[in-house]
Amino acid sequence: MTVRGLAVLACLLVGCARRDDPQPLVPASDSAPLDSVRYPIAAAGTVTVQIDAPLEKFQGRATLLSGHLDLDVRDLTRARGEIVADLDAFTTQTFGVAADDAKQTEHARDWLELGPTVDAKRREELRFARFVLEAVQSASVKSLAEAKEEGGARVVDFTVRGQLRIHGRSAAKIVEIRVVFRDRPTPPRSSPSRRAHRWSRA
Repeated sequence: MTVRGLAVLACLLVGCARRDDPQPLVPASDSAPLDSVRYPIAAAGTVTVQIDAPLEKFQGRATLLSGHLDLDVRDLTRARGEIVADLDAFTTQTFGVAADDAKQTEHARDWLELGPTVDAKRREELRFARFVLEAVQSASVKSLAEAKEEGGARVVDFTVRGQLRIHGRSAAKIVEIRVVFRDRPTPPRSSPSRRAHRWSRA
């Protein structure tokens, strides 16, 4: 199984950072839009992974996420950010049969060196998969205001490219992302700083 053979889909729940939230562990990158809002990614999102390899095919998902998106809410094609998936929460659902999926999940965890026999330090080093969003190829709407609001949320679909790092290896990937915005941000303001603004809930 190789990083290049992975197809990745993500569904992210995001909310606008509040003034009393702790500062993010990863600072805004220099490529973040100047007029940007930082949206923390909720843990309850999902990343789906699919691989079609000669020796083994599988479909799995990770359901414990973190990271952030830096967005210019008036031009979503300028989005940047990082999505982090905790692979301790990774399972496969290839067969739809509990026993078979559990066995394949064990195989995947062994390949990822996350099994119980792996040294704890090594396991911690490989525990997280990271996708750094470098560019947006398309967005279902130009601005967040154009996304229809339903049930207090707005949904935007993105096709993005960036670097995926997993099991100590990196590869360029194109990823489909559905972002569910739970909070309404205040309008962004111009700033001479490269650091993302912090915004309160509406």
